[in-house]
Amino acid sequence: MKTIKNDFVISLDDRWRLICDDLQYMVQQRTTSNGKLTWISYSFVATHKNILYQVFKSHDIQLTDEAKSKIDALPETFQEFWKEFSESSN
Repeated sequence: MKTIKNDFVISLDDRWRLICDDLQYMVQQRTTSNGKLTWISYSFVATHKNILYQVFKSHDIQLTDEAKSKIDALPETFQEFWKEFSESSN
């Protein structure tokens, strides 16, 4: 069963964010439906950080300076990230 970690959120710009569950990063776009804010997952990345940057480029996401710094600080692989993150969350 996938566990979404609500305490890991990186705002990428004014419409996009990066979250994760125990399997992968998820790149989501904010939308409004029937007057309600909702997030739609567009891309799922469970491999290397450089793939995240390719995904950002493919969606034409212009990272804020803060988002870029946070992404740059992530470990190179999702597996490494999840190990560190899940240990620090316990």
